[in-house]
Amino acid sequence: MSSAEEIALQTLLFGAPKQSAGTLSEPSETPDQSEATSSSVEAASANTASGATKSQKRKPAWQDEDDDKLEINISDGAARLRKLRRDEGEQKVSGAEFEKRLRDQFKKLAPAADWAKPLPGEGGGGSGARAQVGFLRDAASVVGTRGGRAGRLPRGILKVRRVKDANIADPCKAVVQSVQWHPNASVVMTASMDKKVRLFQLDGKANKKIQSFHLDDMPIRTARITFDGQQIICSGRRRFFYSIDLLTAKPIRVPRIHGCQEKSLENFVLSPDGKLICFLGNDGYLFVVQAKTHRFICSMKMNGSVRAAAFTPDSREILSIGGDGEVYRWDVRQRQCLQRFEDEGNLGGTAIAVAPTGTMFAVGSTSGVVNVYDAATALGGTSAEDAVVPKKAVMNLTTAADFIEFNHDASILCIGSRKKKDALKMVHVDSLTTFSNWPTANTPLHYVNAVAFSPHSGYLGIGNDKGAVLTYRLSQFTEA
Repeated sequence: MSSAEEIALQTLLFGAPKQSAGTLSEPSETPDQSEATSSSVEAASANTASGATKSQKRKPAWQDEDDDKLEINISDGAARLRKLRRDEGEQKVSGAEFEKRLRDQFKKLAPAADWAKPLPGEGGGGSGARAQVGFLRDAASVVGTRGGRAGRLPRGILKVRRVKDANIADPCKAVVQSVQWHPNASVVMTASMDKKVRLFQLDGKANKKIQSFHLDDMPIRTARITFDGQQIICSGRRRFFYSIDLLTAKPIRVPRIHGCQEKSLENFVLSPDGKLICFLGNDGYLFVVQAKTHRFICSMKMNGSVRAAAFTPDSREILSIGGDGEVYRWDVRQRQCLQRFEDEGNLGGTAIAVAPTGTMFAVGSTSGVVNVYDAATALGGTSAEDAVVPKKAVMNLTTAADFIEFNHDASILCIGSRKKKDALKMVHVDSLTTFSNWPTANTPLHYVNAVAFSPHSGYLGIGNDKGAVLTYRLSQFTEA
């Protein structure tokens, strides 16, 4: 190989060599030399390309010629060598053959993973191969990222840290009755018995107050933001209720509901689609009202008193629990009871909640027991005689379970009681066990009266009797 061809090959493989200080004074190449070098490079490139086309299998960079002269005895010694024999009489093999048999044995013991194999019909450089490369470069789908729900929340430990209270700019002057995150913005709504509804911009630093609404003639018992985020429905122990229009920032007093003679509309629930309001009346009555027009639609009656109710995620059905411990399943369109069953061990219902995923629901009782049901198996019977067995009875509360709240992907269930100090538990739904690390005996919860998760469970708000909304960051959820 001539020196010009050698320089051309080095340039092709390793790039142009950097000039040192000693070569700066040397004369530059003549046009003839430059042309010769360029042609040599092109020739070497062509030879390399043709060689790659002829042989797709790359040759080893270095090979020891003595390997072919080696002879290894595989009939004596360790059992791992005897396994390499093709027949019983075989004793010695060459070094190359020994290496080949070792590779074949390794492939038998540790075959290639299914995810590493290309899909049928996909070439080595196709979209499937690119997708596999992307999968290997990103471990999110393996370890799980809570923002995209790639993996389920692990049991045992909940990563939580406290941030500034959501209402630190203007704490409530009475017990916090309601806490809720706005569905479309990082805004927190609080309502209390001081007749005020407050809105705060949650940034974790100042949490500035955006606006407040004072309702002169009604201490607020319940307040909820509609699904579209345009209204806040407020009620108390009055015949009327308020609808606050967030676009115009004006409270609208709804004097009465035609067809409803109730003296108190303090308890209600909103449908997930934002179209319906269900007020809980006396003597087991449930009154369904349109959310926008506030027109009366229908009423449904339980045998006993009604204590709590919840819509299913499709807003077509309502689950309600009575003071006698019976659960009713209502069809809103047909306005009739589809199913009725006794909550196991329930002497008096206090709360009910349906998971946003629709896969399960939970029922609380005066004894503090919270029964968790699988919706697919429990919501199928048509008569009271059909036995409905809970998936798990959570017995971590010693007083009445006053509130039950699922997070957005039904991986956490928050339960608590207003009648005992620091009575709040976080339940891991997949294992139906409580998280061991939080809350602790030193967590300053006081008497918890309301809880709420942010839309993607990044934050948890806890309203207490001090008028504060304690705010905690759940680090296992990447989005707020």
